[in-house]
Amino acid sequence: MEEKGKHQRGRRKGSVLSSVILVIAVVVFIFSAYKLISIYTEYHKGDKEYNYIVDDAIEVQTLQEKEVEKGEEEQKPKVHASLKVDFAKLQKTNKDIVGWIQFDEPERISYPVVKGEDNDKYLTTTFEGKKNSSGAIFMDANNNGEFADRNTFIYGHNMKNGSMFGQLRKFKTQEYYEQNPYF
Repeated sequence: MEEKGKHQRGRRKGSVLSSVILVIAVVVFIFSAYKLISIYTEYHKGDKEYNYIVDDAIEVQTLQEKEVEKGEEEQKPKVHASLKVDFAKLQKTNKDIVGWIQFDEPERISYPVVKGEDNDKYLTTTFEGKKNSSGAIFMDANNNGEFADRNTFIYGHNMKNGSMFGQLRKFKTQEYYEQNPYF
């Protein structure tokens, strides 16, 4: 009889331990889901802001060139996009704007460049001055805002969703680099 009681107490202890572990696992899952949703929301807000800026202050002009190399009769025309940036409009939103960075390829890199008094502000502040972990593309605070230095350092986040400088990962492959050696 005493043996049966020990067995039931052992079972209850195991059941309680399993329940505690299950509760901890559920709490960890809920917390992780919350953090992932928060990150996604921050990314989405940042992307939305920069898409608005592009729509509002940028005019894209496309030019087509037909390149013919020696020995080749016909090639596809190259398409180049040039931007006309309304810096006066951007200056009204943020006086810290110093330029615009744009890549032909990957074409998703097209952002205003700001310069703060230090290198911390724009790590977690967007172009419009909103707190956001996406931050902004910014020039090193020690550089000349006129791009007059021999080397100008521009910082931005390597975002997992491919925004900001997340597209630079493409340059890791030799094939992509050979197709796009300039930016």
